[in-house]
Amino acid sequence: MSTAQRVRALAAIRLSANHDHTTSPGRQREADEKAADALGMDIVGWAEDLNVSASKVSPFDRPELGDWLSRPNEYDAIIWWRLDRAVRSMSDMAELAKWAKAHRKRLVFAEGPAGGVFELDMISPFGELIMLLLAFAAQMEAQAIQERVTGARAAMRSMTRWPGGQPPYGYQLGKNPKGAGYVLEHDEDAAKTVKWMARQVLAGTSVSEIARKLTENPETPAPRDHVRRRAKRDEVGAIWMDTTVKHILTSPAVMGQLMHKGQPLRDLATGEPRQVGDPILDRATFDEVKAKLAARTNGLAGVPRRDTKAMLLGILVCAHCNGRLYRKPPPKARPNGKPRYECTGQARGGHCAHKPSMRADWVEEYAGRKYLEAVGRFREYVDISHGGYDPTLELEDVQEELSQHMRDRDLFKSKAGQQEWRDRAAALESRLAALEAAEAIPPRVERIYSDRTFADGWNASHDPLARRALLLAVGARVVLSTGAVGDVGGLDESRLTFSVGQHVDPEVDALEDTAYQASH
Repeated sequence: MSTAQRVRALAAIRLSANHDHTTSPGRQREADEKAADALGMDIVGWAEDLNVSASKVSPFDRPELGDWLSRPNEYDAIIWWRLDRAVRSMSDMAELAKWAKAHRKRLVFAEGPAGGVFELDMISPFGELIMLLLAFAAQMEAQAIQERVTGARAAMRSMTRWPGGQPPYGYQLGKNPKGAGYVLEHDEDAAKTVKWMARQVLAGTSVSEIARKLTENPETPAPRDHVRRRAKRDEVGAIWMDTTVKHILTSPAVMGQLMHKGQPLRDLATGEPRQVGDPILDRATFDEVKAKLAARTNGLAGVPRRDTKAMLLGILVCAHCNGRLYRKPPPKARPNGKPRYECTGQARGGHCAHKPSMRADWVEEYAGRKYLEAVGRFREYVDISHGGYDPTLELEDVQEELSQHMRDRDLFKSKAGQQEWRDRAAALESRLAALEAAEAIPPRVERIYSDRTFADGWNASHDPLARRALLLAVGARVVLSTGAVGDVGGLDESRLTFSVGQHVDPEVDALEDTAYQASH
């Protein structure tokens, strides 16, 4: 047969899971090519749809095949490996058969019911009947598989062991002490990184800064490379992303909870999340980190700058527009000039007509002196937070989870799926009831004093960043206004106001300081 007389064929490949080696694209491609040779066809194109379920996605809605089906004049036949690569429902088969009949296309399967190449001529009513019968069998098989998988997964999720798959970042697999299978245990290096990320968030560091620091540190590879490093495989050079940091810190998986489709799986009796590993972050820390990140997303919390040498950045503000003053170097025309703090005149998007400014060395000396006068005699302290328990955040999460679950009710068609839906709804209701009845335990702060005074700490370092941190720790604020004579005659303290915030309790610290002085 000459090339001009040969039939043009489109070869189609479909795979529900890209890691399924029994129906791999390579195996399907080889079978399609052999069928084309046996029937004297030339393959003119390939429609390769990976990670696409035939039970859920019609042939006409698949990315590759759907595009080819819209261009029927470019081929005479379509070849699949088997019928289930084409369809798994009678409705999809009826639609495909109607299309093939209208466009006079041959439908070929490299391995038919009897094992050999199987071809259907949709021009014949008998061909349509055979196709529908085969589609019915494929649909029944797909439903049986789905029910077996659903039942098996439900059984696995009812246990406290790991059901399979890649553990979440921070964990690794360990032998189940209660029987067969595995549980999650801390991956020491990754768990340490998770805790560090949480501390950074609570200290005010942005997720982008956290991601940058992690990427720059060769000891903290991104999750993908971390897995490859542990398996002694070549790394791919993945980097930490803002979204990766946020996902890890806001997923309940970091508390050792078993997840399914982004939600914690719950005990069917109590509704409590199922634990398959010890928490890396406890509930109080997880809630606090999540709240901090949510506040930043909503624009409710500022992140202090850490890349500046200006001692008073975020501390020195304009008396007229309440905007920050920024430390500016002297202009090039005055190389011997002094750096100055200046109001930009554009605070909060408005306009400041006054734009006060002052020599940096003067106002920094003033701030240091006033800091020592206000708190220098008191002893330094560390505030240790003891997290209480507030069920509110978990209550909101469970309510949202239940609302989403209610919206998904119609997605479950099989008896096994419907029962799983009811079980999960009951579990969520039970957990909601328990959380609504739970009493909140308020957090408390324990203040521990050292033998060093604030003055000792100030004098121990002349680094502007270290001193800025000390000023920020006590809530220091310096306000600058304009003056009639500017800088003439030196520092004009009447233009400046210094205060400390609520970080220092004058009454309590005065009593403590008196007791300390008496004991020495």
